Amino acid sequence: MPRCLVTILCFCIHLTASAQVRLTFNDGRTLMADRWTINEGLPLDTVYAINQTDDGFLWLCVDDGLTRFDGLAFKTWSIEDGLSDNSLQALSVAQDGKLWVGSYDGGVNIMADGGISRIRQADGLLSDRIWSIDHSSDGSVWIATNEGVSFGQIGRPWSHLTTEHGLPANWVRVVFVDADNRVWIGTEGAGICVWNGTHLQLLNGPEFPKDVSVVAIHQDINGVIWMGTRDHGLWRVDKDALVRVPLSGRDARWVRALASDKNGTLWVGTMAHGLATLIGDKVEWLADVGLKIVDVLSLFVSQQDTVWVGTGGDGLVQIRPPQVKVVDDADGLHDSWVFVVTEDTKGVLWASTKSGLYRILRGRAEPVRFDDDGVWTYSLLPENDHMWLGTAGKGLKKIDSSGQLNISIPRIGDRWVYALAHDKQGQLLIGSDRGLAVYDRQNVRYYTESDGLPPCDVLNILLADSRVWLGTDKGLYSFDGQRCEKIELPFEEQPVVLSLAQHESLVLIGTDERGLLILDDEGAVSRYSQRNGLFQNTVYQLLVTDNRVWISSPRGIQAIDSALLVGLHQDGGGQLEGSLFDQRDGMPSRECNGGTMPAGTIARDGSVWFPTIRGLVGIRPDQLNDHRPKSYITKVLANNESLAFDQNFVVPAGTERLEIHFSALALTMPGRTQFRYRLGNRWVHTMDRQVIFSHLAPGNYQFEVAASNGSGQWDTSRGRALITFSVSGYWLRSLKLWALLFVAVVFVLYRLYWRRPVELVMADEGAFTALKSVSQRALSSDLVEELARKLRDLRNEVSIHGDQGDDAPAWRETQRKIDYLLEFIGTPTRQKQFKVTCDPDLRSLFRLLLRREIEPQLVPVPDLDIPWVTLSAGLIDLFADIDRNAINNSIHFDSRGHEIVLKAKVHGSNDQVLTITRNRVSAAWAPFRGRLSYQQKGNAIIWLLEIPIRPSFGEVAKKL
Repeated sequence: MPRCLVTILCFCIHLTASAQVRLTFNDGRTLMADRWTINEGLPLDTVYAINQTDDGFLWLCVDDGLTRFDGLAFKTWSIEDGLSDNSLQALSVAQDGKLWVGSYDGGVNIMADGGISRIRQADGLLSDRIWSIDHSSDGSVWIATNEGVSFGQIGRPWSHLTTEHGLPANWVRVVFVDADNRVWIGTEGAGICVWNGTHLQLLNGPEFPKDVSVVAIHQDINGVIWMGTRDHGLWRVDKDALVRVPLSGRDARWVRALASDKNGTLWVGTMAHGLATLIGDKVEWLADVGLKIVDVLSLFVSQQDTVWVGTGGDGLVQIRPPQVKVVDDADGLHDSWVFVVTEDTKGVLWASTKSGLYRILRGRAEPVRFDDDGVWTYSLLPENDHMWLGTAGKGLKKIDSSGQLNISIPRIGDRWVYALAHDKQGQLLIGSDRGLAVYDRQNVRYYTESDGLPPCDVLNILLADSRVWLGTDKGLYSFDGQRCEKIELPFEEQPVVLSLAQHESLVLIGTDERGLLILDDEGAVSRYSQRNGLFQNTVYQLLVTDNRVWISSPRGIQAIDSALLVGLHQDGGGQLEGSLFDQRDGMPSRECNGGTMPAGTIARDGSVWFPTIRGLVGIRPDQLNDHRPKSYITKVLANNESLAFDQNFVVPAGTERLEIHFSALALTMPGRTQFRYRLGNRWVHTMDRQVIFSHLAPGNYQFEVAASNGSGQWDTSRGRALITFSVSGYWLRSLKLWALLFVAVVFVLYRLYWRRPVELVMADEGAFTALKSVSQRALSSDLVEELARKLRDLRNEVSIHGDQGDDAPAWRETQRKIDYLLEFIGTPTRQKQFKVTCDPDLRSLFRLLLRREIEPQLVPVPDLDIPWVTLSAGLIDLFADIDRNAINNSIHFDSRGHEIVLKAKVHGSNDQVLTITRNRVSAAWAPFRGRLSYQQKGNAIIWLLEIPIRPSFGEVAKKL
């Protein structure tokens, strides 16, 4: 690390200021001015009237219609949207929240709940040319026209004030209702009068011309009534008398607009001379402090106490207090490049620049002279009534408040001292270009490589609970008072540690070009860089206040919620969310290029101070904007066609490009507003106000967007904009359709192919004759007698259960079926044939056909479903004695305990032999759950036992 580390780090490219203008008044006040013109979306650069509805939106009257502004985007209503006229010049908000809009030739328009209604001359107004509108506390509306004043309430007949009622003139330019419900009426060329509810009172004064045109009336926070006139300047009402108020510095005779803020400042808008402020009797013109405006047509103080200026051709201007306080060359700094800043024990700020050392007293920088005045001060440490100075190449010095040199530490007189701190024993820790030194007020001890600290530049010292942390140009070290220990950080080459801070049990580490590191007491390290939301990977200084971590960098000052930082470290990483302070907040430069200790400090009042290359800046965290902007959806486009985006809307099929535009109500510092959105679970951060989705698949979606204010605070769930929608698909692309088609195809194939009957034995007449001969031999009289004997034994077992128990009815039904079978096999001309129908490919189905030629007059066998199957094991046992050699070419059964095996030789299928095995559960008939039916064929009755076997999923999938 070179000796001139800080000097090298400070040579950064300085960026020009943004569109904001910093206004510095002669009395020390500093304000910021933001301007919007047609280049930023304002419909026209001339704004006739400004007002704000209760929901926070700002409304503007222009020659192109009525415009709503949220700080980020403009939306305009015109004749096409229901307005009676596009030329508008009056705005007023009623107690019920309705917006009353006065037009040049179309009467009054009332906006409420997204709809527009109209009141015109045909409805009872004196004229359709409206100049001014105001409301009284009783709900009455007062409307100034070129034919007099109309007043009343909606739904009731209108009342009027004209010259017949005592008005000095019918052309009324302005009407104003004060806090006492008195109505002030300014006329064109005939002065001003007051309506007290019963009669009109004409006001005048010694210097007040009778033919004056009153065009603006305002009441300040002290209750004073002010009037702006054309050609006769500014006037004040003093005990019903009119007193002229001179506007020094300009010959401003036409005062077009008036407003006052909560501090009591009167804002005066003039024609041809711009804007002025009046505090007491002191007038200051904003053209002299940097705001160039020619004509001011309207003024309004918003709910956020910022001043909005509508100009004639210069656009819309917002004037607001800055977020930061600045001390620079205008405040006495001879050189604005500040290195370090700290606060002494008396609460006075000290700052060091290349030109010397300064104390900041009452906002002014006063130089501190001492005997070695040409030295650069690279570090500061207050101690009682003195200040320790770490210098560039001239060691360590100690001076008092007057600048007198008290002490100079020996043996380090030629060192560059970057960091100073006190340990718990009161010793002085000194970080220099030659490592660490400890001064015990008598002697100096140097820690070298034998103590665990190699030759390095110690740039920062942090006193933690149990040990001291050293930030060096060769990484991070810990110091226990005796030895130094290197802390391995997750880099091949250890980074330069520029700053250190502690939050709870975490050590925050600011590095040069490696971002922010967090080290916990277990040694785990997490890293955050620009990829994680850090604005700059070089971290010069870290300060920790109650709920924020402040980070200075070459891109400005970033404030991050400390609880968020702890949570991200515990979760193993994530995205940082915070605000950035730069020129938009009043900083003279965003380059906070301090690099030694302390490059930032926390003052007693809670403010945080940082050095920049163009002065010293301070921020009061307790005065930051806490208003969290409410976000909303502005429009939705599908293939560049607008969609109505009410809840649960439908996106047409074939939409290749879906655009969702959004905005937020952020009138204070709108340029700092950030957005995040999600179409699912993951938030995506953006500075844009629209998002584009391509080729969304058919289905249901939920889109949510949220916004943050200038302080980096995100809105609550109530403020988030949420819409749900579904994307339609073509019927050919529908998943449901393809699923139905798949099922249909499977079913057709199953019916046409997998269930295709294949006759295994009776493939032809010869096979039938052979089977008949085999069957005759197989079922000999001895076999039939054996079958009958076993059936009778089975009947005796069944009869035992038929007389008792809950299952007695079922057993008696089984007994009846056995009796029927005994009768069946005892019928003369016994003959049996077998026929099997089976799907040889999937083995999905087979049928066992049991035939017997009986007399045609025999009644059909009743349904033997459950009982027969229950007895199937016993019947199969009977077939086990059949001569298998005699029927080897047809079908045979093999019974082994509870397992039944059926084998059949398939003709017409390459003589494939099928083996179907099913386990039979005791007392259950699930393996052979079938049905017995019959059909008549010629003079024979064919008995059919059907046993379906479902194919396995693997067989079906294999076939597909």
